[in-house]
Amino acid sequence: MVISRRQVDAQHHIQTLDLTAVAPTNRDLFRHPLTLQRLAMFVRDAAEIARTRGNSRWPVVVIGPANTDGFCCVVGIRSRQLPGKPQYNVFGQAFRQAIEAAGSRVVPGLTYGFDDAVVCVHKADVANFLAELKLRMDADAEAAAKAKGAVPKPAPPAAAAAAPAAMAAAPAAVEVA
Repeated sequence: MVISRRQVDAQHHIQTLDLTAVAPTNRDLFRHPLTLQRLAMFVRDAAEIARTRGNSRWPVVVIGPANTDGFCCVVGIRSRQLPGKPQYNVFGQAFRQAIEAAGSRVVPGLTYGFDDAVVCVHKADVANFLAELKLRMDADAEAAAKAKGAVPKPAPPAAAAAAPAAMAAAPAAVEVA
Protein backbone atom coordinates (compact mmCIF):
# COMPACT_ATOMS: atom_id res chain seq x y z
CA MET A 1 0.00 0.00 0.00
CA VAL A 2 1.28 3.45 -0.90
CA ILE A 3 0.23 6.46 1.12
CA SER A 4 0.90 9.95 -0.16
CA ARG A 5 0.97 13.05 2.02
CA ARG A 6 -2.09 14.30 0.14
CA GLN A 7 -4.13 11.53 1.77
CA VAL A 8 -3.43 13.02 5.20
CA ASP A 9 -6.09 15.62 5.89
CA ALA A 10 -4.64 18.26 8.21
CA GLN A 11 -7.53 20.48 9.22
CA HIS A 12 -9.36 21.43 12.39
CA HIS A 13 -6.35 20.94 14.68
CA ILE A 14 -6.10 17.27 13.79
CA GLN A 15 -4.42 15.17 11.11
CA THR A 16 -6.52 12.32 9.71
CA LEU A 17 -5.75 9.40 7.44
CA ASP A 18 -8.81 7.53 6.22
CA LEU A 19 -8.06 4.05 4.87
CA THR A 20 -11.70 3.19 4.17
CA ALA A 21 -11.35 4.44 0.59
CA VAL A 22 -7.99 2.70 0.06
CA ALA A 23 -7.98 -0.98 -0.86
CA PRO A 24 -4.74 -2.37 0.61
CA THR A 25 -3.82 -5.88 -0.44
CA ASN A 26 -3.14 -6.75 3.20
CA ARG A 27 -6.42 -5.27 4.40
CA ASP A 28 -6.65 -7.60 7.42
CA LEU A 29 -3.45 -6.17 8.91
CA PHE A 30 -4.80 -2.62 8.71
CA ARG A 31 -7.88 -3.57 10.71
CA HIS A 32 -5.80 -4.19 13.84
CA PRO A 33 -5.46 -1.32 16.36
CA LEU A 34 -1.72 -1.82 16.90
CA THR A 35 -1.01 -1.63 13.17
CA LEU A 36 -3.09 1.54 12.92
CA GLN A 37 -1.31 2.98 15.95
CA ARG A 38 2.09 2.36 14.32
CA LEU A 39 0.84 3.95 11.11
CA ALA A 40 -0.44 6.96 13.08
CA MET A 41 2.97 7.34 14.75
CA PHE A 42 4.61 7.18 11.33
CA VAL A 43 2.29 9.91 9.97
CA ARG A 44 2.94 12.08 13.04
CA ASP A 45 6.71 11.66 12.78
CA ALA A 46 6.76 12.19 9.00
CA ALA A 47 4.78 15.43 9.38
CA GLU A 48 7.18 16.58 12.08
CA ILE A 49 10.22 15.84 9.91
CA ALA A 50 8.76 17.41 6.77
CA ARG A 51 7.41 20.44 8.66
CA THR A 52 5.57 21.52 5.53
CA ARG A 53 2.96 23.30 7.62
CA GLY A 54 2.49 24.45 11.16
CA ASN A 55 0.19 21.51 11.88
CA SER A 56 2.94 18.94 12.41
CA ARG A 57 2.32 19.04 16.17
CA TRP A 58 -1.38 18.17 15.84
CA PRO A 59 -2.75 14.81 17.02
CA VAL A 60 -3.28 12.08 14.41
CA VAL A 61 -6.33 9.88 13.78
CA VAL A 62 -6.18 6.85 11.46
CA ILE A 63 -9.35 5.11 10.29
CA GLY A 64 -8.84 1.53 9.19
CA PRO A 65 -10.75 -0.38 6.52
CA ALA A 66 -14.09 -1.92 7.49
CA ASN A 67 -14.21 -5.47 8.79
CA THR A 68 -16.75 -8.09 7.71
CA ASP A 69 -19.35 -6.61 10.09
CA GLY A 70 -18.91 -3.13 8.61
CA PHE A 71 -17.00 -1.59 11.55
CA CYS A 72 -13.84 0.49 11.13
CA CYS A 73 -11.19 0.69 13.82
CA VAL A 74 -10.35 4.33 14.62
CA VAL A 75 -7.08 5.04 16.43
CA GLY A 76 -5.93 8.39 17.76
CA ILE A 77 -2.51 9.41 19.04
CA ARG A 78 -1.52 12.70 20.53
CA SER A 79 1.13 14.92 19.07
CA ARG A 80 4.66 14.46 20.29
CA GLN A 81 4.86 16.48 23.49
CA LEU A 82 7.71 18.78 24.40
CA PRO A 83 9.66 18.06 27.59
CA GLY A 84 8.15 19.76 30.61
CA LYS A 85 4.66 19.93 29.06
CA PRO A 86 1.82 17.92 30.63
CA GLN A 87 1.21 14.58 28.94
CA TYR A 88 -2.43 13.74 28.36
CA ASN A 89 -4.58 11.82 25.95
CA VAL A 90 -6.88 14.11 24.00
CA PHE A 91 -9.01 11.30 22.58
CA GLY A 92 -10.74 9.48 25.45
CA GLN A 93 -13.33 12.16 26.13
CA ALA A 94 -13.34 13.53 22.56
CA PHE A 95 -14.16 10.08 21.11
CA ARG A 96 -17.03 9.60 23.59
CA GLN A 97 -18.47 13.05 22.89
CA ALA A 98 -18.18 12.61 19.11
CA ILE A 99 -19.90 9.20 19.26
CA GLU A 100 -22.77 10.60 21.33
CA ALA A 101 -23.18 13.77 19.24
CA ALA A 102 -23.05 11.92 15.91
CA GLY A 103 -25.17 9.00 17.10
CA SER A 104 -22.49 6.65 15.79
CA ARG A 105 -22.86 2.92 16.07
CA VAL A 106 -19.90 1.34 17.84
CA VAL A 107 -18.88 -2.22 18.60
CA PRO A 108 -21.24 -3.50 21.32
CA GLY A 109 -19.70 -4.09 24.73
CA LEU A 110 -16.88 -1.64 24.19
CA THR A 111 -16.11 0.09 27.47
CA TYR A 112 -14.57 3.52 27.73
CA GLY A 113 -11.85 4.51 30.12
CA PHE A 114 -9.72 7.54 30.75
CA ASP A 115 -7.01 6.60 28.26
CA ASP A 116 -9.11 5.21 25.39
CA ALA A 117 -7.71 6.11 22.02
CA VAL A 118 -9.30 3.26 20.05
CA VAL A 119 -12.92 2.89 19.02
CA CYS A 120 -14.68 0.79 16.37
CA VAL A 121 -17.27 2.85 14.46
CA HIS A 122 -19.65 1.57 11.79
CA LYS A 123 -18.46 2.51 8.30
CA ALA A 124 -21.70 4.40 7.56
CA ASP A 125 -21.12 6.57 10.65
CA VAL A 126 -17.42 7.35 10.15
CA ALA A 127 -17.97 10.65 8.29
CA ASN A 128 -20.34 12.03 10.97
CA PHE A 129 -18.08 10.78 13.76
CA LEU A 130 -15.05 12.43 12.17
CA ALA A 131 -16.90 15.72 11.64
CA GLU A 132 -17.94 15.78 15.31
CA LEU A 133 -14.41 14.87 16.40
CA LYS A 134 -12.98 17.77 14.39
CA LEU A 135 -15.47 20.14 16.03
CA ARG A 136 -14.37 18.90 19.45
CA MET A 137 -10.68 19.28 18.59
CA ASP A 138 -11.25 22.84 17.33
CA ALA A 139 -13.14 23.74 20.50
CA ASP A 140 -10.39 22.24 22.69
CA ALA A 141 -7.66 24.10 20.79
CA GLU A 142 -9.57 27.37 21.07
CA ALA A 143 -10.15 26.88 24.80
CA ALA A 144 -6.48 26.07 25.36
CA ALA A 145 -5.40 29.15 23.41
CA LYS A 146 -7.78 31.38 25.39
CA ALA A 147 -6.46 29.93 28.64
CA LYS A 148 -2.95 30.89 27.55
CA GLY A 149 -4.16 34.32 26.48
CA ALA A 150 -3.32 33.66 22.84
CA VAL A 151 -5.56 33.70 19.79
CA PRO A 152 -5.50 30.34 17.96
CA LYS A 153 -4.46 30.28 14.34
CA PRO A 154 -7.30 29.15 12.08
CA ALA A 155 -6.91 25.75 10.49
CA PRO A 156 -5.60 25.98 6.91
CA PRO A 157 -8.13 25.33 4.14
CA ALA A 158 -8.02 21.92 2.49
CA ALA A 159 -6.86 23.33 -0.83
CA ALA A 160 -4.00 25.35 0.67
CA ALA A 161 -0.71 24.36 -0.87
CA ALA A 162 2.47 24.17 1.16
CA ALA A 163 5.60 26.04 0.16
CA PRO A 164 7.20 24.50 -2.95
CA ALA A 165 10.62 24.19 -1.27
CA ALA A 166 9.17 22.32 1.69
CA MET A 167 7.17 20.06 -0.63
CA ALA A 168 10.32 19.19 -2.58
CA ALA A 169 12.17 18.30 0.62
CA ALA A 170 9.48 15.92 1.87
CA PRO A 171 9.03 12.44 0.37
CA ALA A 172 6.11 12.31 -2.07
CA ALA A 173 4.86 8.87 -1.10
CA VAL A 174 5.79 6.09 1.25
CA GLU A 175 5.13 2.43 0.69
CA VAL A 176 3.86 0.63 3.76
CA ALA A 177 4.33 -3.11 3.71
